[in-house]
Amino acid sequence: MPFGGQLSGVAREAFGLELLKNQYGADSEVYKNALQRYQADLQQSNVLNQYRQALSGTAEKRASTTLGKTEREIEDIYKREDLSPEAKEAMIERYTLQRQKQISDSDSRKKALFASNVDKTLDQINPKDLTQYGGAKGVAKLQLDKIKAATGNETKEYAKYQKSLTGAKLLAKQIRQFYGDSITPQVQESLSEMVNPATWANNPRIALDKFNQFKKILQSETETYRGALKNTREFEGGNKEKTSRSKFDPITGAFS
Repeated sequence: MPFGGQLSGVAREAFGLELLKNQYGADSEVYKNALQRYQADLQQSNVLNQYRQALSGTAEKRASTTLGKTEREIEDIYKREDLSPEAKEAMIERYTLQRQKQISDSDSRKKALFASNVDKTLDQINPKDLTQYGGAKGVAKLQLDKIKAATGNETKEYAKYQKSLTGAKLLAKQIRQFYGDSITPQVQESLSEMVNPATWANNPRIALDKFNQFKKILQSETETYRGALKNTREFEGGNKEKTSRSKFDPITGAFS
């Protein structure tokens, strides 16, 4: 039969290698060189096959959109066993930030950060301490406490008031950042009252009620921007009845 008969590919090469071995012997340089070349070619072929199989296994991921690839990367991180829980969480947070950039606009993300600063400052303000000097008696007491503070005998009430007032002034700046050019005259008026709560016109109870009402409205509006980073409900009407998937986990990217 012709060399190799009906054989082809690797089988034909192996048959030829066997012929060299029989003709020149297993210790001959001809056979050793041929064997080395055959093994190298076989290894290269195996590597290529493994690469093709790997490509085939990731074909769906490679065909995905940019967002789809990010989602799959997050899924793969959860399955990895070579990472500590802390390393997994750190990687997932980075991919979650990347996903957020893919599904939101820069203005909404900027507004959401302003909203977070507003909420943090609100938590540092005690409304009762801030509004305690309202009304005629309160304003008179404030003037007296200012004098005491100037002589080094400040009262605890005045110290707490100053602490909350500092927070209120910072909050006013943050609110202006949050609203930007869209700030309304009503909001401007509320800001003025917030940083100047001790007036003759409003007693402490009225001042406190106005502050709490303004805080309630403000937090409702800041939540709008945070909600817009998670889903489309705010664009469709945030006051509509929410589905059971109302809570969003920024780490897992899942609703619960």
